[in-house]
Amino acid sequence: RVDVHRAGDALTLKAITATGDTFLERSLPAAGPCEELEQAADAVLLAWEAQLPPGEVPVPVVERHEEPLSVPAPEPIKERLRVSAHGAAWLSAVGPVGGGGASLEWRPTRLPLALAFDVFGQGQRTVPLAGGFGTWSRLSFALGVTGSLQLDERVGLTFGVGAVGGPFWVNGANYSTSNHVLDWDAGAMASARLFLPGLWKVRPYVGVDAVVWLRRHQLLVTQGSSASQQFLPDFEVAPCAGLSWTL
Repeated sequence: RVDVHRAGDALTLKAITATGDTFLERSLPAAGPCEELEQAADAVLLAWEAQLPPGEVPVPVVERHEEPLSVPAPEPIKERLRVSAHGAAWLSAVGPVGGGGASLEWRPTRLPLALAFDVFGQGQRTVPLAGGFGTWSRLSFALGVTGSLQLDERVGLTFGVGAVGGPFWVNGANYSTSNHVLDWDAGAMASARLFLPGLWKVRPYVGVDAVVWLRRHQLLVTQGSSASQQFLPDFEVAPCAGLSWTL
């Protein structure tokens, strides 16, 4: 064993045997820089090793430590299925009306894209025309795709587009003869949803839907040779709020 001790201006090196006796000792001036002291100590140690009988110079045994193989952390489980329900206020040039809807989103891959199926309905709206009233309502179904963007660990933003279709009802009131008309609608839909922090797998959200109806509908009232008509709005916006459940 080699002991190194520095006291004052001297650096003392001692070679100690296994029994604790001093085998060799050497003092060096300690006034120089550390690098020069290291080189001088190395020279002393080499000279001492040269004085040992062959075979007595201990061969250092270096233990080999194998680093354990790092196991990659499992990827977070992606939400593959999301069911949502909401209430909405449908706004158009005629007037607002309440409504509601539900949606089902299925993500087939790990990409932030999902297939979406929506169903939503509107309450009846009434417009005065030629001394009477015309009312209409819709029940619509939409099929499209959505893309999600995580703003942070608990807040997400989803955009969607799709094709819309479904039945359309029209009724007249306060006319001598009123017809009940059942027709169909077709259009294009765009949506945006902001999902907020929730509890367990249930999260609240707010959003907005916008629909452009491709078929133009009109209310028509005939009185003798004259006729009155009212085109129904072909563009509607629906702010909404609801809850979603994910699997």
